[in-house]
Amino acid sequence: MDFIIKGDYFDGVSARAHPINILILADQLYLFHETSVAETHQLEKAFKGYALRDCELLAPLGKSLRIIELPDGGRIESQDFQTIEDVEAYYRINQINHWIHRRERQWLWVLGGAFACLVLVLLMIFKGLPFLAQKVAYGIPMSVNRLITQEALKALDNQVFKASYLPSAKQAELKVLFYSLSQDQETGFNYELLLRSGATVGANALALPDGRVIMTDELVALSQDNDELVGVMLHEIAHVNQRHGLRSLVQRMGLVVMLSSLLGDVSSIMGAAATMPIVLLQNGYSRNFEREADRAAVDYFLARGLSPVAYRRMLEHLANLKENPNLPNILSTHPNIYERIERIKALE
Repeated sequence: MDFIIKGDYFDGVSARAHPINILILADQLYLFHETSVAETHQLEKAFKGYALRDCELLAPLGKSLRIIELPDGGRIESQDFQTIEDVEAYYRINQINHWIHRRERQWLWVLGGAFACLVLVLLMIFKGLPFLAQKVAYGIPMSVNRLITQEALKALDNQVFKASYLPSAKQAELKVLFYSLSQDQETGFNYELLLRSGATVGANALALPDGRVIMTDELVALSQDNDELVGVMLHEIAHVNQRHGLRSLVQRMGLVVMLSSLLGDVSSIMGAAATMPIVLLQNGYSRNFEREADRAAVDYFLARGLSPVAYRRMLEHLANLKENPNLPNILSTHPNIYERIERIKALE
């Protein structure tokens, strides 16, 4: 079966269009200068010929011209849509694209496609992105964790925190306590407690990716004794162990940071590190992350035959503080502190 198509030929050297006839016959494509259809069938008058398999018929796009890319760099543009579709159907070219092209003209398929895209996007946001973020966070080397922490800590000390006003003896006491808790961890992090004045953020505690944990003087002042601070320390250590800060950061930065991490582009991650203070201070952690950290703290107590009641009392202090709109506090952005208190009560 043969097909004749009218179109314009571009030789790939100049922008000049040459009107031509194209004959497709027995898996071959022949180019003729614009002549009658009868002369087109005289193969000796063809000025170029190609094997059809070496030519690329670009998929249809709306009502734009159909394009055939030639192996020597030339191209053909044609408005002979039906004949080209007949060629594609006969030689089984672009079948999937044509099926999609036909569906694009039917509004039910368009609506269905839009709905399917929305579902896929939502699945990616709520399922795929957290899963990939976890894989990326656990794959980031400790050296990169330290670099991210250095940048985040520098920003926090310059813009948020001030030097601690706690007596040296109290600071040393808390650091020894934190050190004793961190020694029970087998995760490879170099844990360290940093004490700061909370200034505008008040009673607060947060974990940085390399194992350093910041606790504010205001949080210490809110506690009745060190036992209440133990649960907070364990909670923040759990955030470090389970890479919650990095996972939150990666989820917010999206696939760009994920792919950069997987491909070893550390510079992209370091650029994202500048957002770490905002992620930790303003957005807090997800409800699931808070549950995981709470559970790890409670499990620590229960594994040693201890009650988590002191940790629960600390959360109650923070809940009372939260109810005062004039005071900043650690849990202003954390999800449902009362739900967390009830969950701990059930485990006491």
